[in-house]
Amino acid sequence: MVKNLSNFGRTATGEKFTYLSLSIPGSQLIDISILGNYKEIQTLDLSYNKLKDLSVLSELKYLINLNVSNNQLDKLFDFLTP
Repeated sequence: MVKNLSNFGRTATGEKFTYLSLSIPGSQLIDISILGNYKEIQTLDLSYNKLKDLSVLSELKYLINLNVSNNQLDKLFDFLTP
């Protein structure tokens, strides 16, 4: 996971430096619970995986950009897919 981190900069609060972007497209991911440890992530690309559950993303309060296209999602937070 560490090799997929990029954009080293200040956190949203400006208190420290950290990686702000994570990109893991096309990696056959089914579980992303570890992302709860990356609370400062602002940009996240998880496209082309096998994700069904995105509930851990509610812990990423600074998330601005999210790409979860082409996964196996039945619902996106409280929005149901067509």
